[in-house]
Amino acid sequence: MTTFGWRILIAGVVSIFLIAGFYLGALAPLLKSHSYIVAYGDLQNIRSLEEFNNLFDPVFSFYSPIGYDEILGGYIDIAISAISQNQAPPPELARVLVQKVADKAAPALEKGAGFNYGQNLFKLGILYRTAALRYGNREYYDMAISIFERARAMSPIRPPFLYNLFELYVGKQDYARAKDIGTIILRYWPDDEEIRRAMQQLP
Repeated sequence: MTTFGWRILIAGVVSIFLIAGFYLGALAPLLKSHSYIVAYGDLQNIRSLEEFNNLFDPVFSFYSPIGYDEILGGYIDIAISAISQNQAPPPELARVLVQKVADKAAPALEKGAGFNYGQNLFKLGILYRTAALRYGNREYYDMAISIFERARAMSPIRPPFLYNLFELYVGKQDYARAKDIGTIILRYWPDDEEIRRAMQQLP
């Protein structure tokens, strides 16, 4: 092959890498984000869980090396909103929805790190907490506690983790653990009279 031919070949290879880099680094995340925005805009037309899955499953399956964690956070927020509203789904439907969210969250949370890891871990904990308080299901309490304890291991005195754990342990009637968490809260925030009163009322 002549020198000119080698130059053409090298230029072609470089062009392919540049195009691939542009697609994966810029265009694919943009398209993934756009698909989420479109799906979110269609939420008002959803009448069943099947329609909800059909709307969002393609968003998650669209490959992009960037954007999954960000879209996951919004997805969890939608589920929290659905369970929090006055006309919440019945328990059996809520169970399917919560499990669907957990399945979507698993790949991101298994990494144990990342820009949105802590935020999405917290949101998933809130989802289980909301479901626990709404339906009184012990399994939801256990999952929420497990997630917030996992989060607390990374940041032991972060208030949202401690306060949610206190509420969950009280709701689960695990008063010994509630007292442990309440003691930690009062150690760092001794002026919190609401927690102090709640502690005094524990058996």
